[in-house]
Amino acid sequence: MYPYAKRIFDFMSSVTILILLSPLLLLVALCIKLDSKGPVFFRQERIGIHKKPFIIYKFRTMYVETPKNVPTAMLLSPEKHITRVGKWIRKTSIDELPQLFNILKGQMSIVGPRPVIAAEAKLIQARTKLGAYSILPGVTGLAQINGRDLIGVQKKAQLDGEYAKKRSFLFDLKVLMSTIAYVLKMNDIAEGIMELPDHTEKLPEIRKKILMLGNSEIVIYNFRLELVERLLADGHEVIISSPHGEKIEKLVKMGCVHDSVEIDRRGTNPVSEIRLLVHYYKLIKKVQPDIVFSYTIKPNIYGALAARKMGVPYVTNVTGLGSAIENKGLLQRFMIQLYRISLSKVQTVFFQNEKNRELFSNHKIAVNKHIVLPGSGVNLKKFNLLKYPSTKKTVNFVFISRIMKEKGIDEFLEAAKKIKEKYPQARFHIAGFFEEEYEKVIEDYAKRKIIQYHGMLSDVRELLSKTHCTILPSYHEGMSNVLLESAASGRPILASNVHGCIETFDEENSGYGFEPQNTKSLVAAIERFLALSHREKENMGLAGRKKMEKEFDRQVVVNNYLQELNKVIEKVLEVR
Repeated sequence: MYPYAKRIFDFMSSVTILILLSPLLLLVALCIKLDSKGPVFFRQERIGIHKKPFIIYKFRTMYVETPKNVPTAMLLSPEKHITRVGKWIRKTSIDELPQLFNILKGQMSIVGPRPVIAAEAKLIQARTKLGAYSILPGVTGLAQINGRDLIGVQKKAQLDGEYAKKRSFLFDLKVLMSTIAYVLKMNDIAEGIMELPDHTEKLPEIRKKILMLGNSEIVIYNFRLELVERLLADGHEVIISSPHGEKIEKLVKMGCVHDSVEIDRRGTNPVSEIRLLVHYYKLIKKVQPDIVFSYTIKPNIYGALAARKMGVPYVTNVTGLGSAIENKGLLQRFMIQLYRISLSKVQTVFFQNEKNRELFSNHKIAVNKHIVLPGSGVNLKKFNLLKYPSTKKTVNFVFISRIMKEKGIDEFLEAAKKIKEKYPQARFHIAGFFEEEYEKVIEDYAKRKIIQYHGMLSDVRELLSKTHCTILPSYHEGMSNVLLESAASGRPILASNVHGCIETFDEENSGYGFEPQNTKSLVAAIERFLALSHREKENMGLAGRKKMEKEFDRQVVVNNYLQELNKVIEKVLEVR
């Protein structure tokens, strides 16, 4: 009975308050427009009753350039994002008044658990267990009068669950009266604090700030997404430093903070290299992360040097060494010395294959701090087993990679030309972006119908569903992600006999190897595959899937990173 009475009370109260406070609301709206550019109202997706999302309304208190779907606590310097008017209306909680319109729409109540964004996964999970999502969210709640911004996730969830069980007219009245008192005193408002450990929570759940460095946002989104999701779910702050790209918006929407930096991945201009090192140094000094996770060559070296200088723990992932260190000579000696200096105080160095680890070990780089991972692992749920297409009319081969010499694009194109002349049923596909001057070459091969170019794909699963075999003639790899994803999808592998490729398939069981930089050897491998029956090709793909399930589950990689973060947390506990 009370829910119906509560709804009537909410509706009538909201109408009355809107009428009485209309002069104040108009004045605030005018001040916001005069103070800074942008709309008067701020709209954001929040999680409502039964965990259904809805759009909440508030007076805008931040500049329009501020990331929209990031909790205030996850911003690098929250106070810099808040407008002059915003500081005042946040302190007085006037910014919450437009939520009266949410109440009129039946999306909220005056009293109830405060609605949060999807990025606050830890609080959502805790609330769900305690039944807090069985009722409408509120403008104010039990947590808001018992510490507000100064209590931890578990305590908030406990209070919200308690309200869901005890709600009544008298209980709501008590919360309302206490809220008015809190607003007048401006109690327990702390910008930049989303979760503080309290005595009801375990100390290991201390919120930490993780800085992730990469030469592309794809390095993080495509291959470390599960790690980012877990870190955010555990209440940690994640800052990603990379060049801007199409995946950044998705990462920010999840709750990450992005730092944009220019990186010339293959350039050797000393001015650009020094500029990158200085950028990382200033970033670490400003952000003051608890730990740095770096990926790819330049972020690994310069990020490590900056973290070492600032005394911040850092973990490096050697995703590949590149030709500069693979080939002997003066440049190799210089790179080895650079690695030796930058990683002298590293917490852990992750490797994606044993050969790369051996090189570091032989040159006494970060000795006794090496761990070999199964590459970046593969998300077995995302890359599930695909139905193997018919081979009656055509057999489709695909090359998915950056289009550059060291990925073996020359050998692939030449092999495609030779095979097409002899096997008209063979089809060759290419997907990826141009890292070197191959655009005209690919255009020419496409016009001659030797290959079909699909451009840069954000999701390769659709292309994999139409192809029968993945080819990668790479000269060197850390651990090929495209081969892991292809094998997980049930596609046989044809790859160079180099470390980073040979680990992804079992010879004659789930794929064939061939000599790198050798078109004749690649052609022979393709012919061997074409000679197989449809069932044999399909079984080869199934064998690859089983191998991925057994050896390359990405969760193994995530767990290793969590262990490194726990080392930092344990040091905090020792101090306490």
